[in-house]
Amino acid sequence: GRAHTFTGQYMKQTQLVTHGVYAITRNPLYFGVFQCEFGAVVWAAHQGPVLLPQAYPYWLCVLAAALVYAVAFNWTMALREARELERCFGDAYRRYRAAVPFLVPFLKLPQEIL
Repeated sequence: GRAHTFTGQYMKQTQLVTHGVYAITRNPLYFGVFQCEFGAVVWAAHQGPVLLPQAYPYWLCVLAAALVYAVAFNWTMALREARELERCFGDAYRRYRAAVPFLVPFLKLPQEIL
């Protein structure tokens, strides 16, 4: 929303943004990052044997390890941000959380996972 900017400036009175892309996923940035990571894996799995036939298994393992790290890091950051939003906005965020999926639009995960 308008509360924070890329310049580091912020509004004194923040508000919870629940419209636009935030109406279909609580974490649109992380959803986009996961899509990019998935695309990289698909590309590497498809093109790797052609580009690097002898080294393919090694690089596939390196890519898998990097992907596991990236997914774990992003998931942890999204959960940390959710806790901070709940602390700041209380019941308003809890209602929003109950209505909007965590990451993937139109996919509701059980709250125990989050």
